[in-house]
Amino acid sequence: MRGHHDLNALLSEVLQLYYKDERYLTPSISWSKDFMYSRFGEYQYCDNHIIISRLLDTDKVSEEAIMSVIYHELLHQETSEHPETFQEKLLQFPSYQRLNNELEAYFDAIESIPELDPPRTIDAPLDKIVFVLLPNEYERQYVEQFTYYDKALYLEADRKKTYPDLLSAFVIWVVQNDTDTFVVGWSDSAGIYGEKQKIAHKKWGGWNLTYQVKTKVEQTHLLTDCFYYCAIPNKWFPKKLITRGYCLASDTSLFDIEDVLTYIKNYSEDFHVIGLTDKAINCCAPLAENDAKKLVELSKETDSAFRSLWIANLAVQRELTYDTLFNRAVALQYALLFHDALEVFLEASQLAPNIPEAKMEAIRLCAMLDEKELARELIQSLSGEDLRAYFGSALGGGIYKFVVQQ
Repeated sequence: MRGHHDLNALLSEVLQLYYKDERYLTPSISWSKDFMYSRFGEYQYCDNHIIISRLLDTDKVSEEAIMSVIYHELLHQETSEHPETFQEKLLQFPSYQRLNNELEAYFDAIESIPELDPPRTIDAPLDKIVFVLLPNEYERQYVEQFTYYDKALYLEADRKKTYPDLLSAFVIWVVQNDTDTFVVGWSDSAGIYGEKQKIAHKKWGGWNLTYQVKTKVEQTHLLTDCFYYCAIPNKWFPKKLITRGYCLASDTSLFDIEDVLTYIKNYSEDFHVIGLTDKAINCCAPLAENDAKKLVELSKETDSAFRSLWIANLAVQRELTYDTLFNRAVALQYALLFHDALEVFLEASQLAPNIPEAKMEAIRLCAMLDEKELARELIQSLSGEDLRAYFGSALGGGIYKFVVQQ
């Protein structure tokens, strides 16, 4: 039964008694939609929202313990990490350690997690369902195999593995130990490529990477719990799962694929999120600051790429100027969102056509994104002096060759 604790009332009490930081707006709060079991709570900076695990909505957990979780998440308005200063502030909450022990003991006593209700749907036909083997979780964390880059998730190519060409695939991500294969996530509508795909952006200031699977953040679910419940004996899979790194669901005959799909449909715990969802890209930081210039400086100072972007977004919202747009474009690059950065550099150059920096940065991104025609248009709008200054460098010379190449 739900409704044992009033989160809004508990948040108000924590704000009144223990947490006062006028730099930040008051966050909203809710129970998690899933049965969050890997942590007690989470602070979402882009939404200024605190999520508390719905497993804690029980009379077996005290209000003080939930308030300690709320306090913990409020501290994450300042930082996403847990530095020593963060730990010191945690201990300022009365009996924090005792309450944390209470929460851990309660989680340890949970014997089973309810299934997802209603279950998620899987529409992919059997010939579009693929098991893809990730490196052993004991040697290298499977989440580290994925790269977030320009609004997509990529699985780095392994030169020893060969994949099929398969678009709109339902990928089941698995890892192995000596005896068993474990389901650790899935991606819907993923693209799988037999030939290794390349992104060669390093010479223009981006990254180089090769990949064989491309998907979206919103379509990918990677489990957070290190104790996986869906275990399949290795010997039940065809050998090519190891030799080639994948096998089709239709290749398996020693177990029922529907049992695996039922597990996925009913999985109700939380997930890793790698990168940014499309919705989050345009969110604003929960800061009360109204001075756009100060926000630009805060955006430059933060060591978090995504927080830098959200602060930059707020600066643009406060005041639409060349400086705030230029700063937002730089923040988008920092967050590896190059197509979006190009658009904002162009927007900045339209506001201040006599300032060449935004156009020059846009030309560099055109080279990265293979936008030759747009690069030529931008070059024609620059003065001879600006062109000599820009293309006289080694980087500029390489970009000039790219632009004039037929």
